[in-house]
Amino acid sequence: MVNIFAKFYYLGLGMMTLIAVLILLKIYTINLLERKKDIAIMRSVGWSKKDITKQITTELFVQTILGYLLGLFVSFVIVGLFGNINIRVSGLGLSESKISIPISISMTAVFQYFVLIIAVSMIVSFLLTQKISEIKPSDNLRSV
Repeated sequence: MVNIFAKFYYLGLGMMTLIAVLILLKIYTINLLERKKDIAIMRSVGWSKKDITKQITTELFVQTILGYLLGLFVSFVIVGLFGNINIRVSGLGLSESKISIPISISMTAVFQYFVLIIAVSMIVSFLLTQKISEIKPSDNLRSV
């Protein structure tokens, strides 16, 4: 089992990254579309594209960190509740036996996923905010 995990580690990490990017794109897009009017008003009163990008990227960064910490807390609670996985194994003509595998969370993996989520979050939020802030304020207000 350990060899299987090692062989597919980067494939799994790539799939998780893709899923994280898609989820963040969806969430951030909805968030920014709901704030189109706010962005248009900011532009109308003199905020530059850079100021808007900085403000919204910072807000999304804080939301991402809080969401990550909440998910980490829930993960530790679930691991604490279950503790281990029991598997029944039966061989050729042998009696059935039970194997108990402890569940644990690797702090290295926690840190790696934190860096990954922060990097993906910053890139996605920066690109989406840049795109929305480029629209003229009158077009933003008209489409709301």
